[in-house]
Amino acid sequence: MNLLRAIAGAVAICVLASPQPAHAQISPNAVWSCEFTNSPTDCGLYLEAAASTRATLVGPGRDGPTAVQLTTQPGDINIAGSGSNERADLVLARSSTYCNQGQDEWWAHSLMFPPGYVPPPVASVWNWGALFDFHNSSPGGGQPNFMVYATPTGLELHMAGGPNTVNRPSDPGYYSIAIGPITKNVWYDFVYHVKWSSGSDGLFQAWLNGKQVMNYSGPNLYVGQSCYLKIANYHTALGVPVSVVHSRVVMAHTQADVQIGSGGTPPPTVPVPNVVGQTQAAATSAITSAGLTVGTVTQQSSTTVASGNVISESPAAGTSVASASAVNLVVSSGATPPPPPPPPPVVTKDPVYDFSGSGKSDILWRNSSTGQNVLWLMNGATVASAPALPTVANLNWIIAGAGDFNGDGKADILWRNKSTGLNQLWFMNGGTITSAANLATVTDQNWTIAGMGDFDGDGKADILWRNKSTGQNAIWFMNGGSIKSTANITAVTDQNWTVAGVGDFSGDGKADILWHDTVTGQNQVWLMNGGTVASSAAILTVSDLNWHVVGVGDFDGDGKVDILLRNGSTGQNAIWFMNGATIVSSTNIQSVTDLNWKIVSVG
Repeated sequence: MNLLRAIAGAVAICVLASPQPAHAQISPNAVWSCEFTNSPTDCGLYLEAAASTRATLVGPGRDGPTAVQLTTQPGDINIAGSGSNERADLVLARSSTYCNQGQDEWWAHSLMFPPGYVPPPVASVWNWGALFDFHNSSPGGGQPNFMVYATPTGLELHMAGGPNTVNRPSDPGYYSIAIGPITKNVWYDFVYHVKWSSGSDGLFQAWLNGKQVMNYSGPNLYVGQSCYLKIANYHTALGVPVSVVHSRVVMAHTQADVQIGSGGTPPPTVPVPNVVGQTQAAATSAITSAGLTVGTVTQQSSTTVASGNVISESPAAGTSVASASAVNLVVSSGATPPPPPPPPPVVTKDPVYDFSGSGKSDILWRNSSTGQNVLWLMNGATVASAPALPTVANLNWIIAGAGDFNGDGKADILWRNKSTGLNQLWFMNGGTITSAANLATVTDQNWTIAGMGDFDGDGKADILWRNKSTGQNAIWFMNGGSIKSTANITAVTDQNWTVAGVGDFSGDGKADILWHDTVTGQNQVWLMNGGTVASSAAILTVSDLNWHVVGVGDFDGDGKVDILLRNGSTGQNAIWFMNGATIVSSTNIQSVTDLNWKIVSVG
């Protein structure tokens, strides 16, 4: 079907079931606005749709008698690059007046889901809908820089930007935040404050119906690109008509000039005070005195800023933001201790622990409701087969992990009873249990098995323990089911940091430890030499806390472990293919939307 870019002429005005419009006159100081008074393509917009009838005037609008309804019909595919997805969008062409590097803008936009709107349903594929977006200027892939986004679980806001093209949630530069369930036949009044940038000084704040719902600092353009506006109804094909109503789109340089009024004065904007170098207490006082609030406070080591003083703030000092907005602080924790000595030269290659003996890691699943256990035997990111293991219906028994304890080149399974403290090994041959062995009982339930890997390079897995009360960490060096020796390693008393996985990141034949901060989304790897931390390296932060690091393993067979992530909200799964602490590439693998199924080990 051919794309129609139409400047519509006379159009019929339909009547919606009416939520009453508010008094919301547009400021004469607005740089650009559209209320769809005469046609859907007022205000310099053009239509990307299968036919001009896909855009109609309806009433009442948010700020007057009319709004625009965008409707897709089954089969409205291949529209302006939509492929198998359906599209009816209004587009404002690229311009030097908006959406360019360094420009500071305020926008307002009202959206309504009419009574017949069909939300994206839960299905075997991930259904979605884009409703309003600032689209990256270059064609050919990449998520838009900003989207109002409908999902089976509700409404979300999505961001993307920086030096890398963002195609999936695991890619660097991705950010999203959930808004809540979709409600029909009510107006959603959005206000946005944005400073466009492909660097760290970018800003995107969002309010919905007067309440701030997003305060993002970071890149919101791709490097070397600008963006342009799409008033959208773009979604996966659902086999039924889908309609969305848009009204009152405004762009200006101040909040007052886009704000929907109701006879009162809009909330004022205030400049962010400069608190860099001040103590945290003094910074807090300055921020609150300015009519703002303190947001996230992150600790970071520094050799130049005294402990307890502010290293940086976001938004940056001098930025105009709405009253009561949050200002995030980075506070010095003082100088870091001197680094440990470098690791010894690479002399061996860590054996790849897998269940099938293919040389590539596999994934072990356990159902937290039924006690069922299943192996995914993997070929890279592809599930080659999925044999079932014996069910263990006693849910006090948890799978602590998998590793090659007997040195036969195939992973074995370590169980721990969270009630009694018993520990048991299943020695495995693929999906078959060949024998079992009881290990020493640890009745103090503060001690948890954090992971396993070959720390001493003897070709057999060892066990890493972590005390969830004290932050102590210890290693059992193993010979099959026997403990050869033990060692305490560096304690981490901040319980927000958890061990996300154990594996050989450096390729020196000895296991390393991957840490994940459950509050900030930071990730860090300790490169180990036996029981000694030889060095450490930061890995990409994942600020969307729905995504969890669930294991590490060598999925591509290069002798270095990769990182497996799972989305605890959607059931999506993804792999980061690693070279040490560097992400070489990433890929999505098969989703498992039944959240009773947990990834308990990668072997």
